[in-house]
Amino acid sequence: DVGFPVARVLAGIDAAAAAGVTPVKVNMVVKRGVNDHCISEMAEHFRGTGHILRLIEYMDANGYRQCTPTNRDGSITDEPFIDLTSGYVTRASGSLPNQGARPPWRVHQNYLKDVVAMRLKPIADEALELRR
Repeated sequence: DVGFPVARVLAGIDAAAAAGVTPVKVNMVVKRGVNDHCISEMAEHFRGTGHILRLIEYMDANGYRQCTPTNRDGSITDEPFIDLTSGYVTRASGSLPNQGARPPWRVHQNYLKDVVAMRLKPIADEALELRR
């Protein structure tokens, strides 16, 4: 469906595990009539590996149209998006976005760490508000 072989994806999962990213969380987008017949095969493939297979499309399946990050209990404090003290950054700080002080609302400003966080960490978070 995406134009490259499944073997390449599986090799990437193995490489992540070998690099110490454990457990690897695999997101399977389930599309009715397209790949829903593969769920059992995927579950069997990852059984006993320690990897986590997540079947996503939760929003569509449950009729949600919007997902908004919220700070209901005030536990997520703001920090500058860019942690630099250069003059031009300091002068523009009022115009720049903030980020949360803890994951998943914080980016590392490190490509590899951010890719791992965005692709392998849980999607669900108590601060996400889903609306129909």
